[in-house]
Amino acid sequence: MISDGADALGVANGRAAEFLNNEGHTNKLVALATSLRSAFGRIASVPTEKRARQKAARREKLEAQRRAAKRQKNIRTGVIVVIVAAIVITSVALLVNSNPSKSASTTTTSSTTTTTLPASAAQKAADAIAVAYGCPSSVTTTVNMPNWTTPPKYTLDVTKNYYATFKTTAGTFV
Repeated sequence: MISDGADALGVANGRAAEFLNNEGHTNKLVALATSLRSAFGRIASVPTEKRARQKAARREKLEAQRRAAKRQKNIRTGVIVVIVAAIVITSVALLVNSNPSKSASTTTTSSTTTTTLPASAAQKAADAIAVAYGCPSSVTTTVNMPNWTTPPKYTLDVTKNYYATFKTTAGTFV
């Protein structure tokens, strides 16, 4: 039977050796540096020209990114302001053009005739009835606003039920 010389007692499994914690095949200089680092904390590296160039390039890159982000934010803000201004201007223009105070009248080319757009006969009849019952004949006339020094006497009986029947062109309801 052939066996491994290091396994004279037959207890090895033939795999590579496993080291515990800081055991291993390191040289003494690396072990010394490791122990010094743990004893004195982090040892600062010596700055080099290459490292200084790398830091400067990184700073320039970050500054360029910051400027680009600021430029994008300014553009976005400007676009939003223009859109809001356009909406406001359009709204004002629509409100001014749809002013209901303009009269609906037309003038013919003849020298003496001016006509207005005809109102429906039903509207004229309703206007006449309203005027007959005391409403003003013009919609621009201010209605008399009554004022009392004391409130009117309460005349409803709280023990009774009151109902009203409404008759409209759409139907009757209570």
